[in-house]
Amino acid sequence: MKYLHIMNYSNYVVSKSFTRFVGECFNAEEHIFAFIGEFDSRFEQISTQCPIIYLRNMEEVIPYMKKADMVLLHALTFNAKMQLFLLSHPSIMKKTAWIAWGGDLYKRKITTFKEILSGVIKKIFVYNLRLFISIFSADAQYFQDNYISKAKIIKSSYVSGCYLELYQKNFEFTDLMEKYKDGKEINIIIGHQANPDLNHIKVLKQLLPYKEENIKIYIPLSYGDRLNAEEVEKYAKALYGDNAIILKEWMSISDYDDLLNRMDIAIFDTARQIGLGNINKLLHMKKKIFMQRDSVMYNFYSSQDVHMYDCDEIGKSSFCDFIKNHNDNSGSEYIRNVLTNKEKKKEQWGRVFSEAT
Repeated sequence: MKYLHIMNYSNYVVSKSFTRFVGECFNAEEHIFAFIGEFDSRFEQISTQCPIIYLRNMEEVIPYMKKADMVLLHALTFNAKMQLFLLSHPSIMKKTAWIAWGGDLYKRKITTFKEILSGVIKKIFVYNLRLFISIFSADAQYFQDNYISKAKIIKSSYVSGCYLELYQKNFEFTDLMEKYKDGKEINIIIGHQANPDLNHIKVLKQLLPYKEENIKIYIPLSYGDRLNAEEVEKYAKALYGDNAIILKEWMSISDYDDLLNRMDIAIFDTARQIGLGNINKLLHMKKKIFMQRDSVMYNFYSSQDVHMYDCDEIGKSSFCDFIKNHNDNSGSEYIRNVLTNKEKKKEQWGRVFSEAT
């Protein structure tokens, strides 16, 4: 074993595609994938040439860390105690790479002593890393601006776009003004999970001027912050009644893709990188997407000439202006040129793996 990939159970699509990609494009015998935490039976369906192990906690993976030439942390999800342990083993730290997923990278306001202490330990941990892998271009700049680290920064990205059948399909543009004139419902989706960073309640308030219009508001809350999910559901139902559709159960990938395709407008009111898989699918489907202006995602997609809409305009404009959209292929062109380019992905990850000690 040369490369040890430490994974979690939070994103089946990413894990399934990446393990397959590594097995197909690199020497599978050199890579081992360790899934840590409470077992999720869906992950037994992953098909790859690389060996996979399932462990209950980070302590069980330590012997594998010691043997590997490179340790790749796919999201920094383990606690400060484990970070302290690794810091006490410089031989492991000098070969460790952090692949940031968003929530583990972007800083939140901390208030308790425990949070402050954990933040100090994380700063020391990040300082001593060998590599930082940015799966979203803007994350690299955020890392440089907000962390002090000896880590070398490499930009790469995950590979689910190379394997999703959805990206092989062509989607028709839906003129929302024509739909509105025909008396059909306008379907709006807020975020993709229960993380409070998506500002669900703020968005629900902004949508109030359109309450009497023929709209349905869909709010996926099947995972994420449970307390926030309960608060959002209560608030949405109080404001919109049956016109607020709360999605609390897991859906199959095909059913969820069908749901996304039924949406007309998507709102991701967040300052940080989150929900890229959902956003990219919606772009390919030619949906109208609102984001925080000057957020890392808004700025990134704008730099790729992908048209996004400003969240601050929600509720300020007329309903017709809110729903008005254009037959814009910029999103699907970005998907085709960037996300589905397997050779480019192979080159990116080759640079990462070449850093093994």
